[in-house]
Amino acid sequence: MQLIIQSSPKELQLKEELKTLMCELRSIHMVNEFPKYARTERKINKIKSEVNALAQTRKGAQLKVTLGLNVAFHSLEAVIFIFLIFTFRHDPVVIFPAEWLSPLGSLISFPTPVYGAVSVPLWIMVCRSALRQLASVASHH
Repeated sequence: MQLIIQSSPKELQLKEELKTLMCELRSIHMVNEFPKYARTERKINKIKSEVNALAQTRKGAQLKVTLGLNVAFHSLEAVIFIFLIFTFRHDPVVIFPAEWLSPLGSLISFPTPVYGAVSVPLWIMVCRSALRQLASVASHH
């Protein structure tokens, strides 16, 4: 997201100015030149608040873009799944011997007419669940 929405030129300029003022502040002796030190410190505080305000604006824009992309991706995913389910709802993905799936065979094969088959809707649900678990495990490591 930082590649899409980058810091504004004004924010970059303020950060450079902040670095310069921080170096200047370090060179000022606090006791001997207190008025100059205090003025410089006030300038630094003002610039920090401006930089923070600009950063918050940028982060808000990044959040909007991120949410928009997530909604678009999930909408596209839903459209693809709906298309696959309606197009291939009567075609089995895999056919097992009927006795392997004996108590749940008709549920697993629904809506296909083939007993012992794995249907496209179930296959999609299993794949999504497995990918979520894999992503969860990968994110924890």
